[in-house]
Amino acid sequence: MKIGEILNKLEKPKKLSGGGFNSLCPAHADKVRSLTVTEQDNKILIHCHAGCKTEDILKKLDLQ
Repeated sequence: MKIGEILNKLEKPKKLSGGGFNSLCPAHADKVRSLTVTEQDNKILIHCHAGCKTEDILKKLDLQ
């Protein structure tokens, strides 16, 4: 999977100046782009700063 494929599934992704992207988290009623998606060492890292579990985010995006 490529980062672009994940970004296409997200609502309002925005490129961050330091690299990576942030977006509204699909796992909760987000209004402040609390989800960060970055690529490091050929791995895609997903983190919700509001505390959602990665498994819940991936389920909402229909990903494993």
